[in-house]
Amino acid sequence: MHLDLIAGEFDVDKVLAKCKKLHLWGAYARVWLRTLDDAVVALEDILDYISSSQGVQEEKYIEEARQVAFAFIEKIMTGHLYPESQLISPRERAERLSSSLIQFLFVPTTQTDSQDRRPEWKLYRPLMQLVQCDVSALICSMEYVIDDPFTQYISIIIQPQLLSPRDAERSIRRASAVKTVPQATIDALITIVRSHLPDTHSIEAISKADRLLGPLSREQLGMITAFVARVYTSRYPLVYIPDETIRTMMRLLLGIDSEATRRVREQATESLIAVNPPQDPTEYIESSRRVGFQRVLDSIYTHVGDYAMVLQTYLDDHHDHDEQGTARRSSVFGRLSELLDKNRVGLSPQQKQELVTAILDKAADLIQIDPLAMAKLVEANSAISHESVVESLIKRGPQQQHQTEEGEGSHMAYRYLNALLDHSPRYEGVSGDGGESRSIASKSDSSTWATTASRHGLQQKQQRQELGQIRTPRVSQDLHHTYIRLMCMYSAEDVLPYLEEHVNDQPAAFRLTHVQDLCQKYSVVGALVWIRKQFGDFDGALKILLDEMNSCGEELLGMLRQLRRSSAGADQLAVEARMQVSELSATVRDSLEVCQFATERIGKGVMLSHIDENAAGDDSLERPRKVQEQLEDLWHNLLLNILHLAHLIKYQGAAVEGSEWTQPQLSAGTGTSLPLHEYIEKQFHVSIQSVLDALVQATSPSNNTVSLPSILERLMQSELARLDKREVEEAEATGGNGEIRRGLSMLRSTSKGGTQSARESLLRFSEMQALLGTALGTYKAEGRLM
Repeated sequence: MHLDLIAGEFDVDKVLAKCKKLHLWGAYARVWLRTLDDAVVALEDILDYISSSQGVQEEKYIEEARQVAFAFIEKIMTGHLYPESQLISPRERAERLSSSLIQFLFVPTTQTDSQDRRPEWKLYRPLMQLVQCDVSALICSMEYVIDDPFTQYISIIIQPQLLSPRDAERSIRRASAVKTVPQATIDALITIVRSHLPDTHSIEAISKADRLLGPLSREQLGMITAFVARVYTSRYPLVYIPDETIRTMMRLLLGIDSEATRRVREQATESLIAVNPPQDPTEYIESSRRVGFQRVLDSIYTHVGDYAMVLQTYLDDHHDHDEQGTARRSSVFGRLSELLDKNRVGLSPQQKQELVTAILDKAADLIQIDPLAMAKLVEANSAISHESVVESLIKRGPQQQHQTEEGEGSHMAYRYLNALLDHSPRYEGVSGDGGESRSIASKSDSSTWATTASRHGLQQKQQRQELGQIRTPRVSQDLHHTYIRLMCMYSAEDVLPYLEEHVNDQPAAFRLTHVQDLCQKYSVVGALVWIRKQFGDFDGALKILLDEMNSCGEELLGMLRQLRRSSAGADQLAVEARMQVSELSATVRDSLEVCQFATERIGKGVMLSHIDENAAGDDSLERPRKVQEQLEDLWHNLLLNILHLAHLIKYQGAAVEGSEWTQPQLSAGTGTSLPLHEYIEKQFHVSIQSVLDALVQATSPSNNTVSLPSILERLMQSELARLDKREVEEAEATGGNGEIRRGLSMLRSTSKGGTQSARESLLRFSEMQALLGTALGTYKAEGRLM
């Protein structure tokens, strides 16, 4: 590679022959350049070797020859020595070597006579060899050469063909006979491409031709044409291509079906239209749509002023990505903002109205791309309202008669309003039918969200700040109601945090009475309980939770009955039973929170203050008693309900046999191993004890609004009325019953008592004794301290 031979001291011919024999093509090119001052012969010999060689054994040498050929072209054409990067001096020598190599590649050979009808591509034999060798490498090398400042000073004289010497001499003086390097390059490549096309240069003829008229493939022709288009559009008007040739290039770019060149062909076609818009663009619309050139369609529709179709090109573009991998579809909002800009000149009022109509018509597709960007687009443009977007979505939702309001349109409306008002990411992956969402909400909404709503609301605020949510959207109260309705359908767990966050907004974001009806309709338990608490309807709130508790209990009983009947699938059923117990325990905690909240708010706050200020006469004594009865009813109903469930489930479980019931299994969320029946009993015991502990704390002797003895006596009366005689006798014999009755007598106050049927005992007396004894002992100890 580093041979510097001096002519006369060495036999240069033998050195060159040895280099060729050993395939030392780098050294071969260097000798020709440094010693013989010729670049053309070296490149010609290398190209001949590449074209004529074949076989596996030659692959290594062919690849080395390719690398040498393209590196040699780049160096010499830009005025550098090969393989170094040193400039050739003097400059006249550099320009002469560069010009000779450019002319060797891009100036056709002269036809011998008028009868010579060889295809034009055969007149560019060296250039064709490079194209067939590696068209991508050739394009990269020529882009490098054309962009180099050195080639700006190189001009090529094109010798006219088939002219007399006198005419030829005269024609040399014409400006058209002197070409720059970019002009000479694209002219030669255009000639090669056109000579491959059928006589009819239509898009249909090109796309349907079985084979083209030359050795180059469709992929190679597409890459060459795209390169020519880039050179032309980037240097226009310094380079020239006839209009007819440009039309032929566009037909070729649209007619060649090559996925490998799809992106470069689309970019080339788009740039050609931008520089030289077609007089009749309809010729290219259908072909562009057929091959999926959405950027090209964008340019055409922008040229003719059809901006609704400009929007469609973005929605139909599922393939195009930029260099960073961002889909072109996501840039549609920036383009729409630009088109709707009130300061923009060029769009008539009618065109803007047509564009707004198209945006509303395609709102679901735009939301599918980016709901937050869609909301920002509408917020920033007064020509579109959020109400019109939601209305258009919901109207287009049910596409078939059997569909309901829970169609795709309603789901898209939810996603849109979620991004506008809340921006909770949990809408992703929600089923469009909404049924599963409501069933989940009815079971887990209260237990999952009621106790964590405040923390969740703070997370929501922080999340919106990070994602750049719209801070003061133009939203009416009716739109808030629509969003809450859709939230009930598709993401019921988000209703409660949303209500808590916006309940104090001014002006009011929603009416609680309307929201209550929505939550009632869609069985959103947690939010409905919260609303009832806001209204002071604690009986109603607790009733909802007790119904939910009983529903969970019924499902658990069904699982136990199934375990009793058959052992098929028992392992999975046992796991589901444990999960159901955990859910039931969570509902108990929510019910307990209602009782505690009611005791604090009614017993010590609002109601008593109201009574003190407004009571008169005997009525002032009656109202505190009614308040006490109301609170005692809450606690009594909660305790009675959970005890009733505990008895039924234990009674049903006692009849279950098999390893699924008695063998240890990993308890859900506990990390401990317990048999299923022990796990259920433990969870119920913990739940009942937590209620009793909270009752003791809420009804201390210092609180004269709720009486623990009264609640316990009512509970005991309702239970003892249904105890078997044998169980009563056993309890009295052990002294347990007398102890509890003596304790109740000491602290007895007015109670209602119970008269229910004695057909079935709800709870064994010994179990009642163990649970209530602890609570009574704590209460008595507190009383002695006072």
